[in-house]
Amino acid sequence: MRVEVRDLWKVYRSALRGRVEALRGVNLVVEEGELFVVLGPSGCGKSTLLNLIAGLDTPTLGEIHIGGKLVASPDRSLPPKERNVAMVFQNYALYPHMTAFDNIAFPLKVAGLKKEEINKKVREVAETLQIEHLLKAKPSELSGGERQRVAIARAIVRNPDLILLDEPLSNLDAQLRIRMKAEIRKIQRDLGITAIYVTHDQTEAMSIADRMAVMNEGKVVQVGDPMEVYRRPANTFVATFVGTPPMNLYRRRVVKGSVELFGNRIEVDTTEEYVYIGFRPEEAEVTEGNTLEVVWVERLGDEAVVHLRCGEEKALVKIHGAGGPEVGTKVGLLIKKHHIFEE
Repeated sequence: MRVEVRDLWKVYRSALRGRVEALRGVNLVVEEGELFVVLGPSGCGKSTLLNLIAGLDTPTLGEIHIGGKLVASPDRSLPPKERNVAMVFQNYALYPHMTAFDNIAFPLKVAGLKKEEINKKVREVAETLQIEHLLKAKPSELSGGERQRVAIARAIVRNPDLILLDEPLSNLDAQLRIRMKAEIRKIQRDLGITAIYVTHDQTEAMSIADRMAVMNEGKVVQVGDPMEVYRRPANTFVATFVGTPPMNLYRRRVVKGSVELFGNRIEVDTTEEYVYIGFRPEEAEVTEGNTLEVVWVERLGDEAVVHLRCGEEKALVKIHGAGGPEVGTKVGLLIKKHHIFEE
């Protein structure tokens, strides 16, 4: 189901903070069958956006269309049950007194389906998620990953047109997050369902998204496929927020059409007096020289991140193999690719 968000604003009034603009003119299109990730730091408005799409809140300005149908505006807002949208919450939101079977079956019972049909649908979705053996257990008897599967099963059991996932993996340990990412991606593809997935974890976003939107301070600052966002960040916020380790970024004065960065003279096409110039850790190479000091070599198996310092400025360079410079030595830096951001 295609989702279109048009010039969406959400403004709150707070006794402590006064006027709070949670969303500021958000425009998005999520195509049918797409797994679309909304990425941003805490407080950027991504969960507010999800709640508005779900029908849990009403926009101050703007419109939301699902499948070509207007579902939300300041004057018109369909209730959640009429949008055929399912939501998976960060804390799973399972009923503690119910078994896994009853949790999954709950939306079907509310919809008035017959017992035989409910039993069939619950068994089918449990088989898809490989939790048939857990149907008699209560949430307190399940692990975090098992509770997450039950929550997903409850969301998809009624065949929604759209599934919304609000930080669904943040309560899981690192190894389980990796496994659940793959499972969510597979389930979404197998079902062919449109999904909007909210997260603050850029590694999670990069690995799971068909396309992604990066948000900051209530605005969408860039939309694209993960590698497009990574390789061509729209501004300095995206450049430093997306990527592990983050992009190295410096403010430099333009002199005769070029800037100097750690011994590299880089030509820039700009009329600005100052620019931000950046490079990703894998876009540079440690060389012989005495420009920077090695302060730490972070070993990561078959690669390492070299931490460098030049005065008050620092740089990160990613290298492959078990070698690398010794801590305390002086080195040079060859920047093989750079990014320019005008002020």
